[in-house]
Amino acid sequence: MPPVVPRLSYAIVERHIEKYMDELQLDLSNVVNEGVDAEREHWLKTEVHNPYEMYFEKAKEDFEKIHKTLRENIQKEDKTFDEVMLKNRAIIQKQFETIQKIVESKQLIKHDVKHSKYAQIELALRPYNAPQERMWNIMYYLNGYGMQFVSDLLSAEVELNHQLKVCYV
Repeated sequence: MPPVVPRLSYAIVERHIEKYMDELQLDLSNVVNEGVDAEREHWLKTEVHNPYEMYFEKAKEDFEKIHKTLRENIQKEDKTFDEVMLKNRAIIQKQFETIQKIVESKQLIKHDVKHSKYAQIELALRPYNAPQERMWNIMYYLNGYGMQFVSDLLSAEVELNHQLKVCYV
């Protein structure tokens, strides 16, 4: 029977990631265990809003009323235009949606710095919604911090309690 040795799990937090987490007021344990999706969605709903959304909705409603009246009047005269009118309505509705998406993307660009911070935190601590140790290779840290990095990590006194250890570099 082979000996069972407890395994150490480390989460390595770089300085800029720690700074971003402080700025965004994110809890390390939540980020490591669950990721940042929930916090990012909450931020998007509360901070990033489209001030023109109600205008688009009103424009769509007004257009629908006007186009319906136009369709009904044209159908009284000639029913052959029904298919053309429905196609026309669909094209114009699609144009409204396209303009609305462009405006929404411009709103996201305004908040791109904060959005990229969420993305960097997620990539560093919970990449592709998986534990950091499963995705990041030691070579990244060796290239950034040198061969002494492993020695420093091994010389740190840690408890063997099956808990995730956090290492700030």
